[in-house]
Amino acid sequence: MEIKPPDALFARLLRSASLRANELLSVPGGAARVRVIADDGYNDIERLALSPFADDQLVAVALRLGDTCRGAGQPLVARMAQYFHIPAPSIEVEALRRSIWSEQERAGLPLDEARREVAIVESRMIDGERSRRSELRAYAALYSDLWCDPRTGAPLSTRRMMLAMVTGFAERSNTSSVSSGRLEIVS
Repeated sequence: MEIKPPDALFARLLRSASLRANELLSVPGGAARVRVIADDGYNDIERLALSPFADDQLVAVALRLGDTCRGAGQPLVARMAQYFHIPAPSIEVEALRRSIWSEQERAGLPLDEARREVAIVESRMIDGERSRRSELRAYAALYSDLWCDPRTGAPLSTRRMMLAMVTGFAERSNTSSVSSGRLEIVS
């Protein structure tokens, strides 16, 4: 499985995640601060990895990469692009898929919650160069790759949500249209 770096959405999210990570790491003590375990038992990187949002997942990856010496001297966005350019090992991807699918057979997917999460992502979308429908399709394609990508470091519960969000994005892309910059539901 390989996420195609030329994809506009993915490239935009990589740049944004790199900028956010650079901001967090550039303050004095920032690298240590993102690893400090808070009262909830998680550090900032782990908390971001718990989020089903692709941008948070990518910030967690950027923080992990920004905190390593590998690739030092390269801009973080370049390290991120290089990190995702090399496909994840297929055996790891398949192991994650099987884990999620076995859980799905037992408990199903959290589709209602996923629809709420998709609505949050959709509310952040800016009308402009792409129509909302194509943006939703782009998110569906991205999430169909990210939910089983071992490089994100997301826990299984988050991956289940991300898989359910693929369905949510696909549903929204099939039921929405853009008219004068406002979202309308098509019956």
